[in-house]
Amino acid sequence: MVSMAQTTKKDNSNYHEGAFAKGDVAISIASGFGVTYDYYGTYVSLPALTIAADVGIINHAGPGNISVGGIVGFKKAYNHDDTYDATWTNLIIAARGIYHLTIIDNDKFNPYAGVTTGIRINDYHDPYYNDTHNPNTYQNVYPVIGLFVGARYFFVPSFGGFVELGYDISFLRIGVSFKF
Repeated sequence: MVSMAQTTKKDNSNYHEGAFAKGDVAISIASGFGVTYDYYGTYVSLPALTIAADVGIINHAGPGNISVGGIVGFKKAYNHDDTYDATWTNLIIAARGIYHLTIIDNDKFNPYAGVTTGIRINDYHDPYYNDTHNPNTYQNVYPVIGLFVGARYFFVPSFGGFVELGYDISFLRIGVSFKF
């Protein structure tokens, strides 16, 4: 006869908490590349800088855990040639929801996928078409909705590196994560 404790243990034997679980907090800092928005001419785009925070809120959501958090990203581009003197500044502020796979019994490797939703604030300045007292300047706010996939690898329990592919302030992000 099988006891209730044996059945429960057997039912949960394939579940692994993984490298990011309920109660974990991660702060990630990254540099990002790609996404040109509406830049024109021969421009130079600086890498995007981002900071993200994630908090584990649910364990055992199928073969993974769920976290929520946010991201702030900054990107600047310049076009200073013979024709234009334009500058673009973009700032995103967004919420993130992330699903962390736990099918691999490993407390260092953290593959995940998620969704981002928020706003992008764009500031544009180009004095070429007008005199210096009335430059062509505007600010707009756009919605940001994006999907991403990524993976973290924790070298020690509280520090690791990560890479993400997706759409928001950049297509590719590479950085470090601190887990608390």
